[in-house]
Amino acid sequence: MKLRSLVSAVALIGASTMLVRAQNLISIERKLVPLSSSSLLPTPDGGTLNHSPRVQVHRNLPGARAGSASLTGYSGTNTPSLQVPNPANKNVIVPDAAFSGFPGLNTVDSANVNGFDLEPPDQALGVGNGVVFEGVNLAFSFYDANTHLKLAGPVAASTFFGIDPSVFISDPRVYFDKDTNRWFVTVTAITDRGYLVIAVSDTSSPLGTYHVYEIDVTDDGTDGTPAHPLCPCFGDQPLIGFDKYGLYISTNEFPIAAIPGFNGGQIYAMSKTQLAAAIIPTVVQFGGIPLAEGLAYSVVPAASPQSGELNSGGEYFVSALDFQGTLDNRIAVWAMGNTSTLVNVHPAVNLQYTIVSSEVYGQPPPITQRPGPTPLGALFGFPEGQINPNDDRMQQVVLASSHLWTGLNTVVSGGRTGIAYFIIKPILTGNGRLSASIKTQGYVAVNGDSVFYPSIGASDAGNATMVFSLTGPTGNTLSPSGFYPSLAYAPVNLGQGAGDVRLAAAGVAPDDGFTIYDPVEGYLGRWGDYSAAVADENGAIWIAGEYIGGPKDFYTNWSTFVGRIK
Repeated sequence: MKLRSLVSAVALIGASTMLVRAQNLISIERKLVPLSSSSLLPTPDGGTLNHSPRVQVHRNLPGARAGSASLTGYSGTNTPSLQVPNPANKNVIVPDAAFSGFPGLNTVDSANVNGFDLEPPDQALGVGNGVVFEGVNLAFSFYDANTHLKLAGPVAASTFFGIDPSVFISDPRVYFDKDTNRWFVTVTAITDRGYLVIAVSDTSSPLGTYHVYEIDVTDDGTDGTPAHPLCPCFGDQPLIGFDKYGLYISTNEFPIAAIPGFNGGQIYAMSKTQLAAAIIPTVVQFGGIPLAEGLAYSVVPAASPQSGELNSGGEYFVSALDFQGTLDNRIAVWAMGNTSTLVNVHPAVNLQYTIVSSEVYGQPPPITQRPGPTPLGALFGFPEGQINPNDDRMQQVVLASSHLWTGLNTVVSGGRTGIAYFIIKPILTGNGRLSASIKTQGYVAVNGDSVFYPSIGASDAGNATMVFSLTGPTGNTLSPSGFYPSLAYAPVNLGQGAGDVRLAAAGVAPDDGFTIYDPVEGYLGRWGDYSAAVADENGAIWIAGEYIGGPKDFYTNWSTFVGRIK
């Protein structure tokens, strides 16, 4: 099978959008017009693609609305004089007998199909119908879930989507949706405009054809987008979630120009059944939402194996509230109600949030690695560098056993980075009122070393596993000299929380990628920016993330590992 055959059916949408800013509703109506080209498409020698009509925007048409929406919430203040968490350390032990895994994509794979190196890999993972779909920046591969043998790939992400290779794309996400029996794949794309690109499989196989959609998120008041400050803008790190009725994408909006600015989180909701049927849906947008002392950011939608809590539909989200990069003890739980109306031309969804008191978390510090050979650094006269854990934004969220499971990077005692996790009970009543409470919360930390970039996968039966990276100079009896950047996991129980750390894939050298020697990056190596964990149809939990396992090329040495816990 030729790689080009992965994409043969393409439809592009500008999509209808609706912006809610506090209590002020702006509605936008879009109409179909013929489409002959898109700035994201390959040049003529890049292959032939078929397109359906694109949509154009007409604002505030009399009697025409993109939908109705409302936003409600409560903004509190955090408790002063918070203390850095000082959790008990977890043991680091060997994997469970039920664990198996295999090396995934690596920097050489990505460089070979793209012609350049990049960091970080940005882990994507989907599992369904006996196939494992792994994605990184910027390559995809497919494996047999039983034998772990490669079925296809690596293929360049631009080839998969049918996007011109000169277009900047990043931040892949993959999800197999059991309700529609379809695969959903997303990236962000940036030219002089910003786009979200969504590929939806035409069949239950990820190896067949896809319809590909785009949403213009430039938000500069042109091409039917709302006018936001400092735009044209792009949607950074698209986060995806699903309930029974919808696909939800959340981004952080930044100017495309290299200027300071942030317009907060943007949430896009659309019918997943229409996407799966190759029908252009209405897209509802919420953005610029005030939350406590700032604008909401990284509002992470939940992937929902149990397909929602209400017949009328309901999607949950979770976000952190550390606006100053210090310490906080609050999280926000969100709910979008009435999502069954997303199939309508004019959806009538509503968005609300509540703020919940939590354990303390805060800005994670740079991460010290185990000492070892760094040939690229030595060539340029640099000592071994540290890894950048970025910040304490919320990571992946999943709804399972009627609870939301999630976690984030946090500072812990001893100048280390650890993980704060939360298991939350949300309630969205029949009359649409949201409440939430924390069922279980806690920390994952190891003696003298750091753990970071968590994702929790959970099944309907309540089986849950947290995956993350592990590194540091201290180590234990498993590795007395410390841990090179490794992939690890821990079981998570609804009542008892996280167990001991299991070493899934041991690193073989320090991170020696080019970003660790870049003054623009503060001489901190880019890592993550996220891991992935997901339950398959049989209740097994699959995990994937970054480690240093080999091979390497001149500029980078990252690898990924994929594992399964039955």
